[in-house]
Amino acid sequence: INVVNTISGGPAESLGVMPNDRIVEIDGKSAIGIKQIDVPKLLRGPKGSIVEIGVRRRGTKDMIKFRITRDNIPIHTVDAAYKIDDKIGYIKVNRFAGTTMKEFRDAFGKMGKIESFILDLRGNGGGRLDQAVELSEFFLPSGSIIVSTEGRSVPSRPYKSRSMGTFLDGPRVVLIYATTASGSDTVACPIQDWDRGGIIVEPSH
Repeated sequence: INVVNTISGGPAESLGVMPNDRIVEIDGKSAIGIKQIDVPKLLRGPKGSIVEIGVRRRGTKDMIKFRITRDNIPIHTVDAAYKIDDKIGYIKVNRFAGTTMKEFRDAFGKMGKIESFILDLRGNGGGRLDQAVELSEFFLPSGSIIVSTEGRSVPSRPYKSRSMGTFLDGPRVVLIYATTASGSDTVACPIQDWDRGGIIVEPSH
C-alpha cells in the first residue's frame, strides 16, 4: 500500500506519515498483498479509535510504526493564502474537491490587487477534474485547450477554457514536486503550454 499523499491537517500527516511511505503492517498484521478495495475498511473507523500501521520508508532501514488516533478529515483544500509583499500573491491548494474553486476565489479576492502570483501545488495528488479545469480557466484566455480525456470505448473529449480568465496579466509561477499528479498536472501543464506562466519543479509522476 503506497501512500500517494497525506491530507493536510489530518491525523496521519500530523504524526509524520509521508508521501511514498509503504504501509506493510496494519494493527500487527501484514498488509502486503491486500486488495485495494479492502484498504479503506482496514484504515478507516470511528472518531477516537486507533489504528496502528508500520511503514517502510526509502532511506530508512527499520520499519517505522505509527499509532494513529482516527479523527475527522479536514475538508478545506486551500492551506494558505497571503500576499508575500505588496505585489505578489500566494495560494497553496492541497487537493481538488467540490469546494476548491469557491475557497480559491474567496482567498484570491481577499488579496486585493496583485501583479504577480504563485500557485503552490506541491504534494497535490489531484481529485475532481472539474475543479482542476476551472482553476486552469482562472489563468487562461477563452478557448484554450486545457486537457483531453480518452477511454477505451469513448472518443477523445477536449476541455477548453469557457471564458476569459480572471488573472491573465502579470507573471505566474506554479510550484510542483514528485508527488504532484493528476489534476495538478491538468493545471500546471496548460499554464506552461500556453505561455501563461512558468513551472518550478522536481520530477512529477
